[in-house]
Amino acid sequence: MRWQWRVNSRDVRRFDRTFDIDTAGTLEPTELTVKAGDAADGFVYVGTPLRLARWWLTALPQNRCDFTFIDMGSGKGRVLVFAAQAGFARAVGIEFAEELHAIALANAHKARAHGLAIEPVLGDAGTFEFPDEPLIVHFNNPFHERVMRRVIANLTASYQAHPRPIIVIFQQMTDEDPAHRTDNLALLASVPYLTERTLELPSGAIDRRLLAPYTVRIYESVEAFRSVTAALR
Repeated sequence: MRWQWRVNSRDVRRFDRTFDIDTAGTLEPTELTVKAGDAADGFVYVGTPLRLARWWLTALPQNRCDFTFIDMGSGKGRVLVFAAQAGFARAVGIEFAEELHAIALANAHKARAHGLAIEPVLGDAGTFEFPDEPLIVHFNNPFHERVMRRVIANLTASYQAHPRPIIVIFQQMTDEDPAHRTDNLALLASVPYLTERTLELPSGAIDRRLLAPYTVRIYESVEAFRSVTAALR
């Protein structure tokens, strides 16, 4: 794991240097100020490894400009900058910790100098209203089931009001800290309008070893499946 940590850290340093931003480090919710939501519902801030993001990006539709990317528990905004760079129509993040949100706002300002627009939002993920647009919704195992249930309920209500392509990405450590183990994957698997899609591991041995510590699941609505199929024609 140590060599994997070194490789991931090097990737983050290079990424942050490229855009003059700060997305590195880890922080516990108890170290942060939380007014929108309950700090006890959140887990430690650890940004998504960039190689992991590049992996699941390969499984997403090529017509990214038609999708809004939503990062639930967006922290300092690393995945938002990545999504903006990847060409999504919008990159919106919801974060409940004020200190992380402040850093994300600073990063948004610096990213604009590189032609990248991100939209960090301070608030409770459980009360977030999803926009009526085709969506990619990303989770880096950010919170407990009690929040996930509310998020899924809000997403379901939004989908029922406006059926559309929705793709959900959920990632977590395979050997998750016992304190952070949840039934969030089971909750997603039970959503009737979402179907799991297989994410193939890359062929390279090094990438396979780097990605081995992570579990990633992708779920999509039938409209998203049609969108992906049409884009491949």
